[in-house]
Amino acid sequence: MGKAVVTILLLIGVAHVAAILNLWYFAYPWIDIPMHFVGGAWAVVLLFWIFRTRSVIGLNHPHGRSPECHLGVLGRGDEILSKWLGVILALSFAAFIGVLWEFFEFFFDVFISSKGYMAVAQLGTADTMKDLFFDLLGGLFAWAVIRKILLYHGQ
Repeated sequence: MGKAVVTILLLIGVAHVAAILNLWYFAYPWIDIPMHFVGGAWAVVLLFWIFRTRSVIGLNHPHGRSPECHLGVLGRGDEILSKWLGVILALSFAAFIGVLWEFFEFFFDVFISSKGYMAVAQLGTADTMKDLFFDLLGGLFAWAVIRKILLYHGQ
């Protein structure tokens, strides 16, 4: 899963740079939608990867439960509560990464675009809300796919 995290991030980065250099964000405004959808999905894949490698970063569960239990993918314990907490955690992390990206765009505009070096990144409040919506939608999609995969494989 670590390779998937890096690969998706690299693909997002390459696509973003290509879109900036070729002015695709202005020629094709819809291109921002799949970028944020994939970005939200990447955030949730990253979250799962962090939980799966928790022993490396010191997040071992005291009762030896699997990390997927915390994300509501195996339904151990209270299945409904576990599932909803998993969705909330996944969406929260996708939103957190999305908000960080929107801050990056804001500061990019303040320090770079305002000096005339490049075009503005933020197109207004409606654009920011749309971006965050698709971050959340991508995160929800990734959570559902990962949950299905892990349930299918019984991990």
